[in-house]
Amino acid sequence: MYVATSLFLAVGAFNSQNNLLYWSFGVAVCAVLVGGVVSGGSLMRLEVRREPTQDASAGDTLTLRYTVRNGHRLLPVMALVIEEISPIGSNHRRRIDPGCAVVAHCGPREAVIVSAHGHALTRGEVKLDRIRVTTSFPFGLVRKVIEFTHPDTLLVLPPVVRVRRELVRGVQAGARLDGRASTQTGVGEEFYGLRSYTPGDPMHRIAWRRSAALGTLLVRQTSLPAEPRVWIELDPRMGVEGAHEPVDVERAIAAAAALAGALIESGRAVGLRASWAGLWLTPGPGRVSLARILVALARLNPAPAGALPGRPSLHASGASVLVSIGSPSPTHAPNTQVDGSDIASWAADPSTLPAALAAAHACRRREPAA
Repeated sequence: MYVATSLFLAVGAFNSQNNLLYWSFGVAVCAVLVGGVVSGGSLMRLEVRREPTQDASAGDTLTLRYTVRNGHRLLPVMALVIEEISPIGSNHRRRIDPGCAVVAHCGPREAVIVSAHGHALTRGEVKLDRIRVTTSFPFGLVRKVIEFTHPDTLLVLPPVVRVRRELVRGVQAGARLDGRASTQTGVGEEFYGLRSYTPGDPMHRIAWRRSAALGTLLVRQTSLPAEPRVWIELDPRMGVEGAHEPVDVERAIAAAAALAGALIESGRAVGLRASWAGLWLTPGPGRVSLARILVALARLNPAPAGALPGRPSLHASGASVLVSIGSPSPTHAPNTQVDGSDIASWAADPSTLPAALAAAHACRRREPAA
């Protein structure tokens, strides 16, 4: 509209030789020149750097922070829009919606920190590459663009949602000790060692035979009970490329993450195994173990891989829960099996799942009726 109006003024001024039209056309041209030179010159000394990124969970808000530094001595920069540019052939837009950050004003030799608030869509590793800065200040007529290369990696973790209580209780009922004693002394049944008697030790803990042989009082020490161990195993059939829909695989991985969070919160030591992907995480308690499992699931690539050789049997070292897709595996008989592709079978509230998983679930439920 602005260009058409300017051309209309030029045609009218040349035909009518009217001074007012000449002045109007001159102002229109000057506005374009000023809009391109004033803000364009200040962009040449602009520096933009992305702050270190933090992992986000699928379905949560994603925040990217940028440091903007204006190196010009006289000119400020205004109305900057900062956005990410996905590398060619990357899964940038499929995994995250990075949003954009806006800088209203950054004076000469000043630095400001701004944030872009977006959304993490699906789990996986995202490669961040270039940062684009645009502005059309002051009149909105000329759009200036400058790009910065700043490679980084962002990890989107699987969502951790509440699982059905009966499922957690069933797995907890099958959890048992794996036969190994704890490495810490405490009140338990496993023998840990002997130590010298100290006043106040209970008499029933004295090792009388050993004390008589050595001529000094010795006290038996016991180890703490080992924590109940639970293995979460991903169905080996998930490693067959093209055998399942990608959304079913993503739902199964989300089920494994949610189940790990629920079991660790209840005090279980949880491990993870996917032999077809070369993944083996020994059981461990606490948030550190949960974070380790979530990172492994986020980086899991459903593709064929060789099984891990020389590992002990999964069922000989604690309870086991198999996360499968569709019907249970006929060659696997763990304590519990979960159909990860059926959200209603394991999620306490399917609406809390990310839209990419919940929407596909809703569409699939409507298919038989149609």
